Amino acid sequence: MLARLLTRKRRWSDDRNGREIILCGHYGCGGVRAATEDLPHGLADHWLEPIRRLARAYTIDLSRIATIEGRRDKLAELNVIEGVRRVAETPILHRAWQRSDDIAIHGLKDGLLRDLSCTITKDHARPRGGT
Repeated sequence: MLARLLTRKRRWSDDRNGREIILCGHYGCGGVRAATEDLPHGLADHWLEPIRRLARAYTIDLSRIATIEGRRDKLAELNVIEGVRRVAETPILHRAWQRSDDIAIHGLKDGLLRDLSCTITKDHARPRGGT
């Protein structure tokens, strides 16, 4: 999936037609549910591992949410935010920002265009390898 995104992003960046990248998650996500189950999922485990890592990193925050559905919904939001960060770190976006292309990456939680306040633009991007 990341390879497909990068291919599209490269084509988009070279064409310079797009100015917005939207990463959108959704509540009730089957991938998040599968990642939080203690079951093997075969080849899908490869794609579920980043979500599992997020769940481990946010264990304390997630444990404060009363229901498993609530924890999974929050994990879906965290997954979108992490996706925004990862896209912003790609060389394709950094080159576009260096060309002064005005591109923003937005994270949405359920397709209803509710902002998660994790937009990154060239003015907010950290240099690669920076802190």
